[in-house]
Amino acid sequence: MNFRIGKIPVRIHASFLLMTVFLSGSWNDPASIAVWAGVVLVSVLLHEFGHALAGQAFGLEPSIDLHGMGGTTSWPSGRTKITRTQSILISVAGPGAGLLVGAAIILYFAFNPEPDAPLAQTAVRDAKFVNVGWGIMNLLPILPLDGGNVLRSVLGATGTGRREKIARLVSIVTAVFATAAAMLFFGSWWAALLGGMFAFQNFRALREVQSLEQDDALRADLDAAYAALEKEDGVSVLAHAEPVLARAKSAPFRAEAIHLAAYGYLLTGRVADADRVIAGLPSGYKAHPSFGELRARYTASAAR
Repeated sequence: MNFRIGKIPVRIHASFLLMTVFLSGSWNDPASIAVWAGVVLVSVLLHEFGHALAGQAFGLEPSIDLHGMGGTTSWPSGRTKITRTQSILISVAGPGAGLLVGAAIILYFAFNPEPDAPLAQTAVRDAKFVNVGWGIMNLLPILPLDGGNVLRSVLGATGTGRREKIARLVSIVTAVFATAAAMLFFGSWWAALLGGMFAFQNFRALREVQSLEQDDALRADLDAAYAALEKEDGVSVLAHAEPVLARAKSAPFRAEAIHLAAYGYLLTGRVADADRVIAGLPSGYKAHPSFGELRARYTASAAR
């Protein structure tokens, strides 16, 4: 489902609706499911619009996606450089919007009687839980939650280095404690599962950061391979790229080395070896379009 609210494009994936129904906990009560789904949809949209409007204020052009894991506000175009303070404000604006709505609902019913109709009572209860409960959870210092993004901005982490490792370690420790609390004090298996998943994700990311640090020593060889590639010296490209490929631990370095080795094989007329090595790209990586172009060029040249 695609539509716009003002100038902001919104996309709702089927997985969002399926997960919302799954989390309702009232599978034998269609009316309660409908109320829950409506509250979640409006609340998550409100959360993402908090991010989106804050980003717009700083010159970004937002796009909103609602998916199985909640919502994401991204910035596909527009001014991309923002200050650390602006980044923090954008991160806080999402849960902040929900907390304001939740606080308004609680404050209103502190001085007014709650509705008598059962479905209206359900809607009020769900609205408090989603906006306040999920809002507080989102502020925990766990990447990729908003609180984790605030932590990363405060530390000035950039994806690698000591500060990124600190952000990942804090995320792991917090996620482990959150998982234990979810099971011991709240009996929420879903929150525990989510916390465990975040802990695992951050552990993998920490390993990746450590691997990147180890691979930094190989950067000089990659740079030399790029220089040889500009001269179309396939032998020199391979001389520098193959040792990196044998030693690299992190996915980004391996992907670079694989591409360079593939280019080197093509430049030396070894098309089958180029195809073999490019097939070994790490999960999540695809061959760069330039590989196909270079391969077609040398295949055509060999045919002549």
